[in-house]
Amino acid sequence: MNTTFSIRHKKLIEQNKLKLYLNVNQKTKILYLLNDYNESFYETTDTNWNYTETTLEKVYAVLLRAYGFKTLKSFVNDEFIEVENLDDFLIGTKPEYVIDSIEFFYKYITDSQRQNSFTKDLNQILKNEEIQLRFIEGEFFRLDSEFAESDILFKTSRLLKTESFDKSLSDFLDARQRLSKGDFSGSIISANNALESFLKKLLDKKNENQGALKKQLIKSKLIPDYFNGFLDYFEGLLQSSFTIANKSSRHGQKDLPTTINEVDEPIASFCLNLVGTLIIFITDRYIETKPKIEAPKENTEPELNDDNDDLPF
Repeated sequence: MNTTFSIRHKKLIEQNKLKLYLNVNQKTKILYLLNDYNESFYETTDTNWNYTETTLEKVYAVLLRAYGFKTLKSFVNDEFIEVENLDDFLIGTKPEYVIDSIEFFYKYITDSQRQNSFTKDLNQILKNEEIQLRFIEGEFFRLDSEFAESDILFKTSRLLKTESFDKSLSDFLDARQRLSKGDFSGSIISANNALESFLKKLLDKKNENQGALKKQLIKSKLIPDYFNGFLDYFEGLLQSSFTIANKSSRHGQKDLPTTINEVDEPIASFCLNLVGTLIIFITDRYIETKPKIEAPKENTEPELNDDNDDLPF
């Protein structure tokens, strides 16, 4: 199991940079969701004894191991007592333990479609309850601004996963996690890597540098030029992502002449969201402009597959 949420975000909570509060009603809604996705697992011991264990029971056991506890305790009717099931534990425990439990629970969902459905339902609860967290690929991320609360982050990650941009998706999620941890320089570098990996696969140019990728993208005619200056503006935005990473972070220039050029959270958040916006726009343009497959001519055998209609890689 990965490092728990409460450990990863402990410093942010202590510094009051992450206000994490869940009331009883919110915890109850989350608990209902967990029960909706609860599964049963048929297990066998070393002595061939068969038994059934649910997802909720597995999470209870893994929490004991993760925290090094022999029992779990929680507030029940204003009394801090030992509890024997996850339901009682979640209602009366600290919010960060609730978040840990959800991350562990997700890992036991056996079907990818159910994982996607669970993620969607959970994020809807978080949004409705105005909780400053979102759940992506089995991990929680805090919302840093109203702009980050938009669909940019989530649409980008879904798009990269759907189109099998594995390396780009990994870099993008790493950038988001580094931003949450306060590693702003690292976040910018990973965001830049995500964009570079994305363009290399999209354009089928594995060994090109940033300048060559930019030129190749412009030549691809994916970017519209239907009004004066758009292409120039777009190229400037694309270059700005590369420039931020190269000048501010990649070469370790953290001690800059003026405070206005510090690599801080706003610039890292801007870079991450800019990369997400560029990836969404470029891919949408690719889908819109790729040629339609013509019907086979008479006396001509149809193609056995439609691989040419996929993103190139």
